[in-house]
Amino acid sequence: MSAFRLSQTASRQICYARVICISLMIFVHADPTDAKIVELDVPYAIRAFYWVLVAELGRASVPLLSVISGALLVMSMQRGSTIRSVAWNKFQRLLLPLLFWNFLLIDTLVIRHHILAASPPDLAYIFDSWPNKLFALTDTPANFPLAFLRDIFVCSILAAIAMTLENRKNFAGQLFMLGCIGVVMVQPESLPLVQRELIIIFYTIGFMMACNLKEPPHLPWAVVIGLMLLQIGIDIGQLAPEIPTEVIKRLAVCMLFWKTSEFLFLREKKHPWIAGIARQEQYIYVVFCSHLIVTRAYGVFWERMGIYPEAPYFPLVYLMNLPLAFAFAWLVWKLSEELLPALQPFVSGKPFAKVRFPGATADFNPEETPVGTPSRQSTERQ
Repeated sequence: MSAFRLSQTASRQICYARVICISLMIFVHADPTDAKIVELDVPYAIRAFYWVLVAELGRASVPLLSVISGALLVMSMQRGSTIRSVAWNKFQRLLLPLLFWNFLLIDTLVIRHHILAASPPDLAYIFDSWPNKLFALTDTPANFPLAFLRDIFVCSILAAIAMTLENRKNFAGQLFMLGCIGVVMVQPESLPLVQRELIIIFYTIGFMMACNLKEPPHLPWAVVIGLMLLQIGIDIGQLAPEIPTEVIKRLAVCMLFWKTSEFLFLREKKHPWIAGIARQEQYIYVVFCSHLIVTRAYGVFWERMGIYPEAPYFPLVYLMNLPLAFAFAWLVWKLSEELLPALQPFVSGKPFAKVRFPGATADFNPEETPVGTPSRQSTERQ
């Protein structure tokens, strides 16, 4: 099996892709919720805008992040990582932030309860099932987008085992991952291996791609457009069961995001502002972990201000979730980096061994950033 490598272009594409994916994900979890916003009694054009932004683009974010994570896990194992080192690394980078940000989200809900003088249904549910709400053992956590971190942790352990098998015999590890997908399809709801089937499916796509290719494939626009037209036809005609339809739909948008990332990279030297998008990648993980807190707090604000979702100006109110989430994450990230470095492992998943206090220097290895994607610094060293 030949080693999988990232070119400078692919590394920079990953930076752009992470920013694009997590930016769009914010709208999936904003108030009103994704299910409610596409059903608002508003003009068709506005409802279509919400549908494209949330249901089509926003919901394809997690699949692409899963593909990237699967491919980079293979790279890590090819460079000598073991099952034990992968487990410890992912525990620090994924599970510690999951616990920290779940706790903060619960605090936010308690504060919202006192502000609104009414107990939201999700608050009572959280206290009734607090082990899951903190640790995501068999159900979604309080900060429910972070169920992705729990599932990626499980997928990483499975993939590390699979790579051990793959190194012994070609295709053994890939068959193991496909078998894991089969287990997930029939798993009992009370004891899920992963909580979302699409995560392990797309993680396996990235895993198998890295096992069989030397670098990420170059996708012509014709292929991307063709697959998107195919998924539209299948969706409209309801020609396939739910899971295959979802896979085709999300795969098509994943390809669109990847080509968009390539488009941005090829133009960043000519347009410096484009490079600024990639620079947000250094704290995008904090955006991902904290955005539900921001959107919930912002929802309380516009509700108290008497703003209603059917208002003609509400799309502008809704879009403000994005800059607010980035501003809050940047502030928290800066505070943890410069004033409270001991919190870095919990805030941004930085391993304890890499935490540096003010005045110290850090030799940062971005190939192992949370969710398994390299940051800008790594691409400059490749």
